[in-house]
Amino acid sequence: MTLRNVPITYTLDQQRQVINNLAGDVNDIDVNFNEKVDDRINSLVSAGNGIASVYDDTNNTYTLSIDFTEFTTTNLTEGVNGLFYTSARAIGEIDSRVNKTFVNNLLVTELGELEEINLRSGATSAQITPTNYTPANWNTAYSWGDHSQAGYVTSVGAIALNDITDVNVTGVVTDGHVLKWDGTSSRWIAAPDLSGGGGGGGGGISLTDLSASSNSASGGGSFSYNNVSGLFTYTPPDLSSFSTFSGDWSDLTNKPSIPSGINDLGDVDTTTAPAVGEILKWDGSNWVPGTDATGGASTGLSSRTTGAATASGLADAAAADITITAAKAFSLLKIQTTHASWVTLYTDTTSRTNDVSRLETTDPLPGSGVIAEIITDDGATQIITPGTIGWNNDPGAPTTNIYAKVVNKSGNTADVTVTLTYVQIEA
Repeated sequence: MTLRNVPITYTLDQQRQVINNLAGDVNDIDVNFNEKVDDRINSLVSAGNGIASVYDDTNNTYTLSIDFTEFTTTNLTEGVNGLFYTSARAIGEIDSRVNKTFVNNLLVTELGELEEINLRSGATSAQITPTNYTPANWNTAYSWGDHSQAGYVTSVGAIALNDITDVNVTGVVTDGHVLKWDGTSSRWIAAPDLSGGGGGGGGGISLTDLSASSNSASGGGSFSYNNVSGLFTYTPPDLSSFSTFSGDWSDLTNKPSIPSGINDLGDVDTTTAPAVGEILKWDGSNWVPGTDATGGASTGLSSRTTGAATASGLADAAAADITITAAKAFSLLKIQTTHASWVTLYTDTTSRTNDVSRLETTDPLPGSGVIAEIITDDGATQIITPGTIGWNNDPGAPTTNIYAKVVNKSGNTADVTVTLTYVQIEA
């Protein structure tokens, strides 16, 4: 810009021209100055890493912006204590702290509502449960060193018994079979458990090892046993060719004649009709009616009488032993009870004791010492027909005791009285 001098001798018009020029110079100074300042600032400011600078000469603007995508942990300087967080550093820190001592210091005796505690390192986890957490076991296992180098079996596929080289169970196997050594094949095979013995804990054969089946009738019949399955098989004979019996007496052939009366017997002759009180006597060739030589209105015969005993406070279905005083020997005519009962008379106490387990529905055996037994309703009287002879069989001299057992069947606790009507036949 030119330095202008305005002489004092200038006319007013010349001065106006100079003033206009000066105004133009001043304007030029303002425009050029701003441009030079902008250029100077643009040349002095240098953007660093992550910083972008943009100078807009047209709009006279200068913009600074930060781009964080340029930053990584390698662009930053870490302090001593405030280290950056990384997954590797976090896992390493956990692994260095959660060790055997840390777990033992937990003093875990029970997990409460927790089923397990998971300790994780990367993709590997370990579980602490109430059943596997034992500090002594952990300490022992820890002392073995690096378990990853031990070559443990980590998985086993599906294995069947027959996959074992010295086992062969390809045959028929049924319930109850066991493994037995087969010397011929030198293998363990499936077979019934039939070789058990006595003492020493031998198993022996079980009833469940055996079974039975039957076939339809065929031929002469057969009976077989399968020593592998333990199955008995019975085939009945075919009897269709044999005659059958309906069970009706009239269907029988060659059947004998059954006498309808005593006179039908070949050695009895009642052509002469018998009178009341007569008996059959042998006349040398036949039995014929005749007079009883020892009968009549004689002396020494006894009249019928009664004897009784009571089982007091007898509970329903309970049994009690009672003794009835009667005669050494007697003809039993009737038995009466005050309540529904099962009553059995015996010759002696030993017979009564031996009969204690017999059921009501089982008849006594001949010679068992049972004289008679009845089952009555409440207050019933049972007549004994035909008449029964009873006697006392006490060791040594006979007594007049009649031994009885009474079972209450009334449905309630009761005092049950048993009364015998009898005729003495021994003095």
